[in-house]
Amino acid sequence: MPRNTSGLKRGGSGRPKGALNKATQAIKELSRTRLEDPRYVASLDKRLVAGKAPHMETLLHHYAYGKPAETVDMPQMAQLAEALSKKVVDEIHPGPGKASL
Repeated sequence: MPRNTSGLKRGGSGRPKGALNKATQAIKELSRTRLEDPRYVASLDKRLVAGKAPHMETLLHHYAYGKPAETVDMPQMAQLAEALSKKVVDEIHPGPGKASL
């Protein structure tokens, strides 16, 4: 039988697209079992109230109210973009008395 050297998957073997592998399914099942355990929920509640679960508190805030949008203020990039735009425009339309390069 010739080898598949094209890099494309052929045939119907393997998992369907988007299907989880067995390890992922087992981990998700274990995680849900633990998270739904009343003892764990009570323990987590105690830690949250005591301020000993800051990561979970942040995560719960994000789930409850949405994660704030992350913005990056980069005035230097805006100035650079403006300068480059002006340079391109000047090269395309040099104006009266100016020769293009």
